[in-house]
Amino acid sequence: MTDTDTRDRVIAQGVLLAALEKKMDGMDAKVTAMHELLLQGKGVARAGRWVGPLVSALIAFAVSQLGGFISFPR
Repeated sequence: MTDTDTRDRVIAQGVLLAALEKKMDGMDAKVTAMHELLLQGKGVARAGRWVGPLVSALIAFAVSQLGGFISFPR
């Protein structure tokens, strides 16, 4: 390998690193924005914790009631 090959490879890696840093900065900005939105909706998220179990309980109740009306073959 010659010095020019090594130099070209180092330059290429520098360009790739610069592009990666730019991409990471963009991702950091997006994550920061999403974090701020989550902090704003903290009260909504607290109420949202109960929605999943409540809906699951209602579905389970409805299915258990339907089981009495549907006859299953033996």
